[in-house]
Amino acid sequence: MKFPGENYRELRVTVKPSSSVLLEVEGKCTILVNGVNGWATIRVNGKAKEKVFKIRLLKANGRLEIINESKVFSIDVIVRCSSKLSPAHSASGASNEALDEGRQGG
Repeated sequence: MKFPGENYRELRVTVKPSSSVLLEVEGKCTILVNGVNGWATIRVNGKAKEKVFKIRLLKANGRLEIINESKVFSIDVIVRCSSKLSPAHSASGASNEALDEGRQGG
């Protein structure tokens, strides 16, 4: 994926059912959703919610909330950003063990 560039930050997150995770992002980001249904909901800087199916390209600075609205299935999310990418804090029950900081670079 070329959208975030060659030198990107990567974070892998497992979001449990009916939970969410907050991340601090900056720059061009790619969001990949893996799971049984492939759907997630995102909210950037507290604005309106947006549905994501499998992949979303995003250019944002601030807080990214990833929400799993499923009542049964967990989702695995990979986020790659060109600049800043770090966990903020858990919004509703996703544990810190669910956050796995991936590699840097392309």
